[in-house]
Amino acid sequence: MSVREVERQFLRWWGWMFPAAGLLVAMLTGGGFWAWVDCERPWLDWRQLFTWRAAVLGGAGAAFWGAWAALVSKRCRRWVAVVLAVLGVGASEVVTRMSVPQTAFWLAVRARKDALYGWFTSEMCYVRLEEAAGTAPRDSAVILVGTSQMTCGVDERELGRMLAPTPVIRRAVSGLGPQNMLAMWPWIPFRPGDRCVQLRSEMDFTNQGEFRSAWYRPFLTWKSLSMVLGNAGREVCMRHWREVVDCAMAASMEGWRMRDGWREIVLNFWERSEIVRPGSGKSREWDEANKPLVWAEWEWRAFEKAAELLRAAGVEFWVFEGDVNPVLHNTERMTVRAEVERRMAEGASEGKWRFVPLGEQRAGIGAEDWADMVHLNQMGRDKLTRAIGRRLKASPE
Repeated sequence: MSVREVERQFLRWWGWMFPAAGLLVAMLTGGGFWAWVDCERPWLDWRQLFTWRAAVLGGAGAAFWGAWAALVSKRCRRWVAVVLAVLGVGASEVVTRMSVPQTAFWLAVRARKDALYGWFTSEMCYVRLEEAAGTAPRDSAVILVGTSQMTCGVDERELGRMLAPTPVIRRAVSGLGPQNMLAMWPWIPFRPGDRCVQLRSEMDFTNQGEFRSAWYRPFLTWKSLSMVLGNAGREVCMRHWREVVDCAMAASMEGWRMRDGWREIVLNFWERSEIVRPGSGKSREWDEANKPLVWAEWEWRAFEKAAELLRAAGVEFWVFEGDVNPVLHNTERMTVRAEVERRMAEGASEGKWRFVPLGEQRAGIGAEDWADMVHLNQMGRDKLTRAIGRRLKASPE
């Protein structure tokens, strides 16, 4: 029996499943689907069978059945199959870019992320959900950008209370170094008059991967991809040409940008994961922070590129110097820190950004304020938030 004959037989006996699946989805979307998104038990709402949603989804299933049947018939030409495939891919791309599917998808991913090392996934989902919700009209805002040090070190709600009525927007993601910031640029809602506040230290310019495609993938567009590739340089792109192809796919198709999220859903279909913050005692910062420091010049180039973009967008750039647990302070780290401080001070004197070194912050953070090697605990977070708030409040827009 040929493959074509097997397909015909399958469609003859089981083709009814496609419209039935459409009706099943309609019944789920009455509320049971959103329960599954949050890892609860889903249910079927029979009343949804008498809605326009059921008619559309059932009709779509029947249309798929008919299209497949046409493809396996002798009367169908090959070009028809190509056209239908292109239309199918295009339709799926349009649907995945809509607000409701985006919201459902990233909520489901956030509920099912890896519990131990899912900090990046949780924060990435937060950013994607915020952008899927849309940007409401607003006045100038303070936008917090940085790594998990910013997430753990600054309370955006308390900072918002200190700076009211100026809104405070968080766009901090674990691992959001300067080059990664270029990849994420389209997802940061900068507007003229905003203030971009970053927390940067020698950690952001040392021991960084030269091309982190897995980090870039959920955020890439062709605009941000061109910035990342231009900053990384031709030699780096040649060494990582496979990752460059992967990134180009992500920049082209929303479905590919969502690739890692699909894996989380499939592997943890019914499982809810706990939310574990950095600094909970389950991190590996001790081993990482004790490695010899290797300077990453591409991160500094990306930092200066971001400063240029912010200036062109009419956004004021503030850089607060970050720190690590005092037990990591040694001669090597202090030497690298001095170089970062020199470059920061030089850029500030040239008007590229406003730099607030540790000595001027007056946060009063001590050894007791650290949850681990690089993340502040709640006491340290309160102190740093107040220090940043005082400085920003003393220098209004």
